[in-house]
Amino acid sequence: MKDYSNVKEYVIKYIYEELFSLTQRDIPKIPMYSDYSYASAFEQIYTVIIDEDYSGVLTFVEGIIKCFNIIDRSNGSRLN
Repeated sequence: MKDYSNVKEYVIKYIYEELFSLTQRDIPKIPMYSDYSYASAFEQIYTVIIDEDYSGVLTFVEGIIKCFNIIDRSNGSRLN
């Protein structure tokens, strides 16, 4: 069972790796820290919503839902 104690980190990593098909090395991080760059993630999410056709946006939303379903199954309930 994976550790989902830091849900934001997991969601950002999932979005980059599973939905944007980036490797761990290619995920934007904050310089001098190991934290993911949330601003970069939100910018890419915004770009998907604005630039993609409806099927691309719905596919992206399905991916986000799948991410939270994985967390729910692991923890038994949705985390904040």
